[in-house]
Amino acid sequence: HSLTLWQQPKHSRMCGFGEKVDRRPVDPPPIIQLEIKMPQGSDESWYLYNPYYFMYATLLLPDSDDELHLLRDGKTRSTTGSIVSSLYRLKDVNNKEGAFFVFPDLSVRLEGRYRLKFSLFEIVNTEIYFCTSICSDVFHVYAAKKFPGMEESTFLSKMFAEQGLKIRIRKDSPVPVRQQFPPAPPPEYGRPPAPPTRPSYRPDSYYGGFSGGAPRTAPPASGWRPSYGPAGPYRQPLPAGEERS
Repeated sequence: HSLTLWQQPKHSRMCGFGEKVDRRPVDPPPIIQLEIKMPQGSDESWYLYNPYYFMYATLLLPDSDDELHLLRDGKTRSTTGSIVSSLYRLKDVNNKEGAFFVFPDLSVRLEGRYRLKFSLFEIVNTEIYFCTSICSDVFHVYAAKKFPGMEESTFLSKMFAEQGLKIRIRKDSPVPVRQQFPPAPPPEYGRPPAPPTRPSYRPDSYYGGFSGGAPRTAPPASGWRPSYGPAGPYRQPLPAGEERS
Protein backbone atom coordinates (compact mmCIF):
# COMPACT_ATOMS: atom_id res chain seq x y z
CA HIS A 1 0.00 0.00 0.00
CA SER A 2 1.32 3.43 -0.95
CA LEU A 3 -0.23 6.75 0.15
CA THR A 4 0.32 10.15 -1.45
CA LEU A 5 -0.92 13.35 0.18
CA TRP A 6 -1.91 15.45 -2.82
CA GLN A 7 -3.48 18.31 -0.89
CA GLN A 8 -1.87 19.51 2.34
CA PRO A 9 -3.84 21.44 5.00
CA LYS A 10 -2.58 25.01 5.37
CA HIS A 11 -4.69 26.63 8.07
CA SER A 12 -8.01 26.55 9.89
CA ARG A 13 -10.13 28.49 12.36
CA MET A 14 -10.78 27.03 15.79
CA CYS A 15 -14.40 25.97 16.20
CA GLY A 16 -14.58 26.09 20.01
CA PHE A 17 -17.07 24.11 22.05
CA GLY A 18 -20.81 23.58 22.23
CA GLU A 19 -23.34 21.95 19.97
CA LYS A 20 -24.02 25.00 17.80
CA VAL A 21 -20.64 26.41 16.83
CA ASP A 22 -19.50 28.18 13.69
CA ARG A 23 -17.22 25.51 12.27
CA ARG A 24 -14.67 26.27 9.56
CA PRO A 25 -13.04 23.12 8.15
CA VAL A 26 -9.35 22.67 7.57
CA ASP A 27 -8.40 24.56 4.41
CA PRO A 28 -7.78 23.20 1.86
CA PRO A 29 -9.43 19.83 2.51
CA PRO A 30 -6.83 17.05 2.73
CA ILE A 31 -6.81 14.64 -0.21
CA ILE A 32 -4.89 11.35 -0.06
CA GLN A 33 -4.45 8.85 -2.89
CA LEU A 34 -4.05 5.11 -2.40
CA GLU A 35 -2.00 3.00 -4.81
CA ILE A 36 -1.43 -0.73 -4.61
CA LYS A 37 1.26 -2.35 -6.74
CA MET A 38 0.13 -5.65 -8.17
CA PRO A 39 2.11 -8.39 -9.93
CA GLN A 40 2.28 -8.21 -13.69
CA GLY A 41 -0.67 -9.76 -15.44
CA SER A 42 -3.11 -9.17 -12.61
CA ASP A 43 -5.89 -6.59 -12.49
CA GLU A 44 -4.22 -3.42 -11.24
CA SER A 45 -7.47 -1.52 -10.70
CA TRP A 46 -9.36 -4.00 -8.55
CA TYR A 47 -8.82 -1.96 -5.37
CA LEU A 48 -10.59 1.03 -6.94
CA TYR A 49 -13.85 -0.84 -6.39
CA ASN A 50 -13.04 -2.20 -2.93
CA PRO A 51 -15.60 -0.84 -0.41
CA TYR A 52 -13.70 -2.22 2.60
CA TYR A 53 -10.94 0.40 2.70
CA PHE A 54 -11.38 3.45 4.93
CA MET A 55 -9.15 6.14 6.39
CA TYR A 56 -9.13 7.66 9.88
CA ALA A 57 -7.74 11.14 10.70
CA THR A 58 -6.17 12.03 14.05
CA LEU A 59 -4.52 15.17 15.39
CA LEU A 60 -0.80 15.38 16.23
CA LEU A 61 1.46 17.99 17.75
CA PRO A 62 4.16 19.47 15.50
CA ASP A 63 7.03 17.70 17.28
CA SER A 64 5.35 14.56 18.63
CA ASP A 65 3.74 11.43 17.26
CA ASP A 66 1.32 11.11 20.17
CA GLU A 67 -2.25 11.25 18.94
CA LEU A 68 -4.52 13.93 20.46
CA HIS A 69 -7.88 12.23 20.60
CA LEU A 70 -9.30 14.10 23.62
CA LEU A 71 -8.74 17.46 25.28
CA ARG A 72 -7.50 17.91 28.83
CA ASP A 73 -10.95 17.32 30.29
CA GLY A 74 -10.76 13.73 29.01
CA LYS A 75 -14.24 13.93 27.45
CA THR A 76 -14.21 16.36 24.54
CA ARG A 77 -12.72 15.36 21.20
CA SER A 78 -9.92 17.55 19.89
CA THR A 79 -11.45 17.43 16.41
CA THR A 80 -15.00 17.63 15.15
CA GLY A 81 -16.76 16.92 11.91
CA SER A 82 -16.03 13.96 9.64
CA ILE A 83 -12.80 12.25 10.70
CA VAL A 84 -13.40 9.08 8.64
CA SER A 85 -13.39 8.86 4.85
CA SER A 86 -14.37 5.97 2.64
CA LEU A 87 -12.66 5.27 -0.67
CA TYR A 88 -13.73 7.39 -3.66
CA ARG A 89 -13.02 6.36 -7.23
CA LEU A 90 -12.32 9.66 -8.99
CA LYS A 91 -10.35 11.06 -11.90
CA ASP A 92 -7.31 13.21 -11.13
CA VAL A 93 -6.01 16.26 -12.98
CA ASN A 94 -4.58 13.95 -15.68
CA ASN A 95 -8.02 12.38 -16.25
CA LYS A 96 -6.80 9.10 -14.76
CA GLU A 97 -8.92 7.11 -12.33
CA GLY A 98 -7.58 6.66 -8.82
CA ALA A 99 -8.55 5.74 -5.26
CA PHE A 100 -8.84 8.85 -3.08
CA PHE A 101 -9.75 9.70 0.50
CA VAL A 102 -11.09 13.21 1.11
CA PHE A 103 -11.75 15.13 4.35
CA PRO A 104 -13.86 18.21 3.45
CA ASP A 105 -15.51 18.63 6.88
CA LEU A 106 -12.72 18.28 9.44
CA SER A 107 -12.31 20.99 12.11
CA VAL A 108 -10.05 21.56 15.13
CA ARG A 109 -11.35 22.89 18.44
CA LEU A 110 -8.30 24.68 19.90
CA GLU A 111 -5.88 27.28 18.57
CA GLY A 112 -2.31 26.18 17.90
CA ARG A 113 0.04 24.41 15.50
CA TYR A 114 -0.75 20.82 14.59
CA ARG A 115 -0.33 17.99 12.10
CA LEU A 116 -2.81 15.43 10.84
CA LYS A 117 -2.18 11.70 10.71
CA PHE A 118 -4.14 9.66 8.17
CA SER A 119 -4.32 5.93 8.88
CA LEU A 120 -5.52 3.40 6.30
CA PHE A 121 -7.54 0.38 7.43
CA GLU A 122 -9.11 -2.57 5.64
CA ILE A 123 -12.08 -4.68 6.76
CA VAL A 124 -11.55 -8.38 6.12
CA ASN A 125 -14.51 -10.53 7.09
CA THR A 126 -15.25 -9.29 10.61
CA GLU A 127 -11.74 -8.03 11.40
CA ILE A 128 -10.18 -4.58 10.87
CA TYR A 129 -6.52 -4.47 9.83
CA PHE A 130 -4.17 -1.51 9.87
CA CYS A 131 -2.40 -1.04 6.53
CA THR A 132 -0.28 2.11 6.62
CA SER A 133 -0.38 5.83 7.50
CA ILE A 134 0.88 9.22 6.36
CA CYS A 135 1.28 12.57 8.17
CA SER A 136 0.66 16.07 6.89
CA ASP A 137 2.82 19.13 7.21
CA VAL A 138 2.39 21.50 10.15
CA PHE A 139 -0.58 23.87 9.82
CA HIS A 140 -1.90 26.69 12.00
CA VAL A 141 -5.29 26.85 13.71
CA TYR A 142 -6.21 30.50 14.36
CA ALA A 143 -8.55 32.15 16.80
CA ALA A 144 -11.69 33.62 15.27
CA LYS A 145 -10.39 37.22 15.26
CA LYS A 146 -7.00 36.28 13.78
CA PHE A 147 -8.19 33.91 11.06
CA PRO A 148 -7.15 35.29 7.62
CA GLY A 149 -10.08 33.65 5.84
CA MET A 150 -10.69 30.69 3.56
CA GLU A 151 -8.75 30.52 0.32
CA GLU A 152 -10.11 29.87 -3.13
CA SER A 153 -10.77 26.19 -3.79
CA THR A 154 -8.01 24.32 -5.58
CA PHE A 155 -8.30 22.94 -9.07
CA LEU A 156 -8.29 19.38 -7.72
CA SER A 157 -11.17 20.15 -5.34
CA LYS A 158 -13.18 21.66 -8.18
CA MET A 159 -12.58 18.61 -10.35
CA PHE A 160 -13.78 16.29 -7.59
CA ALA A 161 -16.86 18.45 -7.03
CA GLU A 162 -17.73 18.24 -10.74
CA GLN A 163 -17.61 14.45 -10.43
CA GLY A 164 -20.23 14.48 -7.67
CA LEU A 165 -18.14 14.62 -4.49
CA LYS A 166 -19.74 16.68 -1.73
CA ILE A 167 -17.10 19.32 -1.14
CA ARG A 168 -17.43 23.06 -0.59
CA ILE A 169 -16.26 25.13 -3.53
CA ARG A 170 -15.18 28.72 -2.94
CA LYS A 171 -14.50 31.16 -5.72
CA ASP A 172 -12.48 34.36 -5.52
CA SER A 173 -12.48 36.42 -2.35
CA PRO A 174 -15.88 38.00 -1.74
CA VAL A 175 -16.55 41.44 -3.21
CA PRO A 176 -17.18 44.19 -0.64
CA VAL A 177 -20.84 44.99 -0.13
CA ARG A 178 -20.47 48.49 -1.51
CA GLN A 179 -19.27 47.01 -4.84
CA GLN A 180 -22.02 44.43 -5.18
CA PHE A 181 -24.65 46.98 -6.18
CA PRO A 182 -24.47 49.49 -9.09
CA PRO A 183 -24.20 53.18 -8.19
CA ALA A 184 -27.39 55.16 -7.85
CA PRO A 185 -28.54 56.83 -11.12
CA PRO A 186 -28.18 60.60 -11.54
CA PRO A 187 -31.11 62.69 -10.31
CA GLU A 188 -32.39 63.29 -13.84
CA TYR A 189 -32.50 59.59 -14.71
CA GLY A 190 -34.43 56.74 -13.20
CA ARG A 191 -36.35 58.83 -10.69
CA PRO A 192 -40.09 58.04 -10.56
CA PRO A 193 -42.47 60.94 -11.26
CA ALA A 194 -43.81 62.85 -8.30
CA PRO A 195 -47.31 61.81 -7.21
CA PRO A 196 -50.15 64.20 -8.13
CA THR A 197 -50.95 66.89 -5.65
CA ARG A 198 -54.06 66.19 -3.62
CA PRO A 199 -56.65 68.97 -3.94
CA SER A 200 -57.13 71.02 -0.81
CA TYR A 201 -60.48 72.10 0.68
CA ARG A 202 -61.47 75.75 0.67
CA PRO A 203 -64.69 76.76 2.41
CA ASP A 204 -65.28 79.64 0.00
CA SER A 205 -64.91 77.50 -3.12
CA TYR A 206 -67.78 76.73 -5.41
CA TYR A 207 -68.78 73.38 -6.83
CA GLY A 208 -68.03 71.24 -3.80
CA GLY A 209 -65.57 73.44 -1.93
CA PHE A 210 -62.34 71.91 -3.37
CA SER A 211 -59.60 73.74 -5.14
CA GLY A 212 -58.17 72.41 -8.34
CA GLY A 213 -60.25 71.43 -11.36
CA ALA A 214 -62.34 73.65 -13.65
CA PRO A 215 -61.84 77.42 -13.35
CA ARG A 216 -64.31 79.24 -11.18
CA THR A 217 -66.38 82.15 -12.38
CA ALA A 218 -67.46 85.03 -10.19
CA PRO A 219 -71.12 84.91 -9.10
CA PRO A 220 -73.49 87.53 -10.41
CA ALA A 221 -73.76 90.69 -8.36
CA SER A 222 -77.48 90.12 -7.73
CA GLY A 223 -80.28 87.73 -8.48
CA TRP A 224 -78.96 84.52 -6.92
CA ARG A 225 -79.75 82.27 -3.98
CA PRO A 226 -77.92 79.34 -2.39
CA SER A 227 -78.94 75.82 -3.28
CA TYR A 228 -77.63 72.36 -2.52
CA GLY A 229 -77.19 69.78 -5.19
CA PRO A 230 -75.12 66.60 -5.68
CA ALA A 231 -71.92 68.61 -5.96
CA GLY A 232 -72.49 70.80 -2.91
CA PRO A 233 -73.55 74.41 -2.47
CA TYR A 234 -73.73 76.62 -5.50
CA ARG A 235 -75.58 79.74 -6.58
CA GLN A 236 -78.32 79.94 -9.21
CA PRO A 237 -80.28 82.90 -10.56
CA LEU A 238 -83.67 83.85 -9.02
CA PRO A 239 -86.86 83.41 -11.08
CA ALA A 240 -87.98 86.39 -13.08
CA GLY A 241 -89.90 88.95 -11.03
CA GLU A 242 -88.65 87.66 -7.67
CA GLU A 243 -86.47 89.94 -5.61
CA ARG A 244 -83.72 89.05 -3.26
CA SER A 245 -84.88 89.08 0.37
